[in-house]
Amino acid sequence: MKTQVRFIRLASISYFCILSGLTAFIAPPLLLAGPPNVVLSRPIHFPTIHGNPVTLSPGKYLIEQAGPQELRVTAAADKQEFLIQAQALTHEQYELFSPMALTRYGKNHEFLMNLLLPGGIRLEATGSSKDLPKPTPVQEPPPIAPVGELPIPPAAPAPVEPPPVAAIIPDPEPPALPQHTPIPDPPPPSPVLIEESPVMPYQAPAPDQPGLRIDGNSPDPQFPSIFVLAPNHIGLTSQEQPVLYWHLSQGAQHPLDVMIAEEGHLDLLLDIRLLPPLQAGIHELRLEDYGISLVPEVPYRWTVRVMVPQASATITASGAIQRIKAPAGSPTALLNSPEGYAQKGQWYDAITALQTLLQAKPGNTALLAQRAALLEQVGLTEAAAYGQQTQTP
Repeated sequence: MKTQVRFIRLASISYFCILSGLTAFIAPPLLLAGPPNVVLSRPIHFPTIHGNPVTLSPGKYLIEQAGPQELRVTAAADKQEFLIQAQALTHEQYELFSPMALTRYGKNHEFLMNLLLPGGIRLEATGSSKDLPKPTPVQEPPPIAPVGELPIPPAAPAPVEPPPVAAIIPDPEPPALPQHTPIPDPPPPSPVLIEESPVMPYQAPAPDQPGLRIDGNSPDPQFPSIFVLAPNHIGLTSQEQPVLYWHLSQGAQHPLDVMIAEEGHLDLLLDIRLLPPLQAGIHELRLEDYGISLVPEVPYRWTVRVMVPQASATITASGAIQRIKAPAGSPTALLNSPEGYAQKGQWYDAITALQTLLQAKPGNTALLAQRAALLEQVGLTEAAAYGQQTQTP
């Protein structure tokens, strides 16, 4: 009887061991989300809750909540921590299971850093990429000379009777001066005529493919139209982490999604949502801020979509991009030469070089005209007309 009970017990233990092993083998591994992080490509200045500004140098930073209206930013390189002021807002991504960090550049050197938390809470910190003014040295006031004893004024002299005054004979009038002809004022200088900048020719590396670029024309005037700043063929770039630009015909009051995937594949390399309100004009997205790098000689499709209440009215625009090997020559020399990129057929590098120059000179009419001419050459007439009237947000 003891032998039979022992056999049953051993059989039960073996059964549970086998079941545990199968469960561990079949169950998928648990994927833990990494901490939210951002990558800064330039120095950004943020205020603290005490009003003192702090400067974040270019690099990768981990983002977490430090208080109801405060973010803790930790440098990934040296683990240095910074506390910056943030505004408590809300977001519509209630399906989040872990925090997510987003960044966006705005007008007048403005930089927005958002931390989206599960449950609809969003903390937004507003910084600036503009250099802080240098403190003016305070000049010390000149030393004050010591004050001695005041001198005693002398006593007033006794009044003296004035002597009698003789009659005054007037002097003869001077002779009249000869009249001179007045000299006329010089004429105002004629205005200097400023020659218009030459049109930047874009050498397309391949013929256009009708339908390759999709324009998001809105059927309803209350919603904006979207146009990705891309040609109607596969646009080229020599940058590992290029900048993508799109145009909104009017302000958007609904979320906007930006997605990137290899052409013909469903797996997304990037899928982010920008929260409203979004201004009309040309917007940018830097792949460096999200850690996305393009593989050379692989075509990608990037899509911008406005989420509107009506499913049938979803507005979608997309274009194609492919990274090529960097051409011979110094990339720094070509950075400020959009003409060089356009002549080599590198569309995304040419438009990025123009935008870089416009950020330094926002109101330069020659640069705005060059950008409009470049957009018109690939059929982006609406974005070209808007670009000549207003600056990029």
